[in-house]
Amino acid sequence: MSERRKGGTSKENSTATLTAYVILSLLEANIDVPKQVQTNIKYCIRSQHNPDKYYLAIICYALFKLNWNTEANRFLKRLIAVSEQQENLLWWTNKDNSTATDIEITSYVLLSLLHESSTENLAYAQSVVRWLTAKFGPKGGFKSTQDTVVALDALSRFAKIVKSRSLHINVHVEAGRHKQNFTLQSNDPLKSKAISVHDESTDVNIAVRGEGCVLAQVIHTYYLRHIMKSEAFKLAIDVAPVSTIDQCSIASLSPCLAYTGPDGPANMAVMEVNLPSGYQADRASLYSLIESDSTSKIKMFEEEDNKVNIYFTKVDKQLMCFSFNINENTEIEGRKDSVVKVFDYYRPEYNILQFYTLSSSCYNRSDLLDRNFETQITINNIPISLSESNNDSKNVTKRDTSSTPQLEQIISDKCIKVKVKDDATMNEKLNPEFVIMNNDMETPKGMEANMPTYIKPTSDELKNMTT
Repeated sequence: MSERRKGGTSKENSTATLTAYVILSLLEANIDVPKQVQTNIKYCIRSQHNPDKYYLAIICYALFKLNWNTEANRFLKRLIAVSEQQENLLWWTNKDNSTATDIEITSYVLLSLLHESSTENLAYAQSVVRWLTAKFGPKGGFKSTQDTVVALDALSRFAKIVKSRSLHINVHVEAGRHKQNFTLQSNDPLKSKAISVHDESTDVNIAVRGEGCVLAQVIHTYYLRHIMKSEAFKLAIDVAPVSTIDQCSIASLSPCLAYTGPDGPANMAVMEVNLPSGYQADRASLYSLIESDSTSKIKMFEEEDNKVNIYFTKVDKQLMCFSFNINENTEIEGRKDSVVKVFDYYRPEYNILQFYTLSSSCYNRSDLLDRNFETQITINNIPISLSESNNDSKNVTKRDTSSTPQLEQIISDKCIKVKVKDDATMNEKLNPEFVIMNNDMETPKGMEANMPTYIKPTSDELKNMTT
């Protein structure tokens, strides 16, 4: 659970904030709460000292839901007094400098303003909505799960209040040489219209005519050469080959991390491990992370394309290390370094990035794909009765010299092409008596033969057999 929901860094407010969150969950779910319990909760959550803005926001909304409007309005006035205002924008920031926290606080205040929807409160609410909609992500969410849920709930309630009965709006969008018109009507208020602007112009002009309320959003993405990272986590990654013969086939990743933030531990952190091209995580070693030790702080993992997400129930100042394997399933030429990211689930701004590198021999393996080695095989003591009509005998040359103590038959034309891995230690590791078989071996018999497998029939199958 997020520390903010327990009162953040204020130990005195932890019980009250958690109590307010629980009663809000019960009331929002229409679960009946006895009157005596509600009365006890009212006096519990209002009697805290030196509350922060997160505490004020969630307590204010809880008091409105508990129908203690006079006390809730008192908290709401305190919140308005400590708000941030700029032009037509209104929002709240907390001392942890987290955008996700600011969005969640502001959303709870918006819910309170809409609960007591006077003309003054609706004016404040409109400024709050302007700020919240500016924080939308490109996919419609915000920074984290929690702030997204609260913010979307508040915005949907605001839309329901200000919704006009008639909606007929013409929108003209102009970006450089690109021009397009939209028409929004009452029969499709929830359908979004979108266009892609590929012009290099940095100006987007939007003209609106008609009646109703709409939201226009411009989304632009770009890349940064260097990104700012917080000092909330420490992260180190060790990469080691599992095999001494082929250092690229299986590698062991061993991340170590710790939380170094100013407040308490991160109660939920996520590690995103991007895998090198051509590699796949070994699922058995991933399962061992959550099954081997009951005290493990690793809650779960999920595989997503070429990435593994690992969730931690708690990350504190004590260094935590673990390891899992990755297997090479495709040989890739020109591999690049991969990145590991760790972030606080509730405060994504608290994050750290770290690149890791495989063995240098795994980055340019074109020799494995292109190089062919021609090998001449010498066969000693070929029987004299070798048939002259045999086609293979045409490719055999007899050589008999006095300096050679034995007859050598050399395959000259049909040289066997073998792909050999360029590893100096490979020949030293192989068994010198190892024999290469170029034909399929016969199926063994007796105890070494393929054993039959028996499966117990189902009850329906048993009935059919008996009838």
